[in-house]
Amino acid sequence: MPTRILSVKRDLRQLKLADFEPLWLLAAWALFASAESYRPYMGLGFGLLGLSWVIHIQSPRLGLGGRSSPASHLAWPLTLFAVTATLALWAAYDNETALRQYGFILVSIATFYGVMQWCVSPRRLHQAAASLTFAAAALALYFITQRDWAHETVKFEAATEVGIAIGRLIPRAGLHSPHPNIVASVLVVGLLVGLAAAREAAGWGRRALAVGLGIIAFGLLMTGSRGSWLALVLTSLLWGIWRGAKRFGAGGRWLFVILVVAAPISAALAIVYAHDFLVYLFDALVGATDPGTVRLVVWENSIPLVRDYLYTGSGLGTFPMVYQAYAYVSNGPLIPHAHNLFLQVAIEQGVLGLSALLYLLGRTALYAFRRGIPSARVGRGALWATVALMLVWLVDAPGYGDRAAPFLFVGLSLAYAAWSLEIPPIDPKGFRNPSGLGLSPAADLMALAALSALLILWVGGQPLAAAYANAGALIQTRTELPQLADPKHIHPALDEARLAADLNTATGLLEQAQAIAPSDRTANERLGAIAWSLGDYEKSKLVLQAAYAGGSRTRATRLLLADALISLGLVGDALDVAGRLEDVANHFALHAQGYQQSGDWQRAADNFSAALYWAPGNQQWAYQEREARKRIQP
Repeated sequence: MPTRILSVKRDLRQLKLADFEPLWLLAAWALFASAESYRPYMGLGFGLLGLSWVIHIQSPRLGLGGRSSPASHLAWPLTLFAVTATLALWAAYDNETALRQYGFILVSIATFYGVMQWCVSPRRLHQAAASLTFAAAALALYFITQRDWAHETVKFEAATEVGIAIGRLIPRAGLHSPHPNIVASVLVVGLLVGLAAAREAAGWGRRALAVGLGIIAFGLLMTGSRGSWLALVLTSLLWGIWRGAKRFGAGGRWLFVILVVAAPISAALAIVYAHDFLVYLFDALVGATDPGTVRLVVWENSIPLVRDYLYTGSGLGTFPMVYQAYAYVSNGPLIPHAHNLFLQVAIEQGVLGLSALLYLLGRTALYAFRRGIPSARVGRGALWATVALMLVWLVDAPGYGDRAAPFLFVGLSLAYAAWSLEIPPIDPKGFRNPSGLGLSPAADLMALAALSALLILWVGGQPLAAAYANAGALIQTRTELPQLADPKHIHPALDEARLAADLNTATGLLEQAQAIAPSDRTANERLGAIAWSLGDYEKSKLVLQAAYAGGSRTRATRLLLADALISLGLVGDALDVAGRLEDVANHFALHAQGYQQSGDWQRAADNFSAALYWAPGNQQWAYQEREARKRIQP
């Protein structure tokens, strides 16, 4: 026993400040998680993150400051991700929401480096994996016992009934109830990392991990998150294909890479170019209100917003209001996020933020392909947990600026920590590429810049016109949206905000974009909306027809053009343009009621007539149309 005590004392004397980093990162996370918007005391969280950065820049293990490590090639994309988040913080119209989300994003990046810094030995790596597993199990217990199952049901009735039964046994504390999809994403990572850690453990450690894994599995079932379940199934399938491909050597590995790369690209192209067919298929199979169908509609409406805020992003935390005001352009249930993390990043942080995230993941895939997956089971489990989390990101946005932020890059961090333990000690005095990939930091920077340029040209078209349109759209957003008191009833409040606001700077920039590219969708769509709100229906029609003639078939272009046509009495043309867009009847009925209040009975009657075209059985609208026509002056 005395020998053991002396050993513990010696270990304590050898502890450095960096060894306590997980504690202050946890403290920083707790500060940001303590409220739904920024509070002054959260400044301490930024101070703790700054202390982490001072330690990270001096560590030879992390590949920062010109040093080399397996994570060297991630320094540029992570830096760009942080820089674009800072730009998006400036762009946001709601600083309190944006600052808190910014803190969570920095926590994600600091966690990546902090876990790598802490895992200096195989023992530490296993401890980190076990801690992650137990944290996920604790979250599962918290979710199961503290969710109000009687009022916050999940998609499956059986799970809700089990939750109600548990609630009778364990009283709720009335604390924050996390969203099931966010919980599920954390549990997916904890499950796969925990399985790997359990295989390396022995004795009571393995038994404890087995109990934790059982709790995680039960919690994952109770979330009812079909996206996370599907991600686990697909990850298991990919793991089986990978194991089979290894038997065929390099050829098999290349086949696996082609399969993995081709699948998401094909899915993205299908969403963009075969969207109508997918919506029809989902509607026929599962119904129009099913989450799958709703996601397809949200994606279709959200994609144009990427081009609207191409360089700067719309700002952190702005998606719900920006989507409602400029993509959906109708009242309706507020959409909290884009149901796709890549799309969410592209909208709020711009395409440079998206290119940083894509390069981060692509570079990791290249490293794994060329060097091989980590030999340590925990490293392999963490890498496959990242694959599963990426699949979840395709249908949700967990961990991006929310309480699950530490889990955004933690799988990558454990994988790189495992890789770093497999290479010889690193000389901190100069660059030496331990991976054998032959890419220097300068080459990584050039590759990241090339990817960013390609994305800008592909999404933005004419770069200068896109820059003017981005500036105009951002100023318009920062001017209009702060004036809206009720986010669920944006219209006609948005029209009233435009009447009261000074939009001359925004319209001037949008007109410059229009002069460079006359069919520019962003410029024409925004100018048409402003003109319509100000009562200049002829100008609104002309600029929106330019966008429509240029090929724009977005919901915003079609509805705004239909509004302008109806305001000019061209109801038949408006019906042709609007087609069968979602919730279009309520859109026109809302405008009709606004015209009723202002005494414009002709336009009220025309809008009610358009609404009845899609909802012919609505007796109230029919009555209001008849009453409006009676009041039209001869």
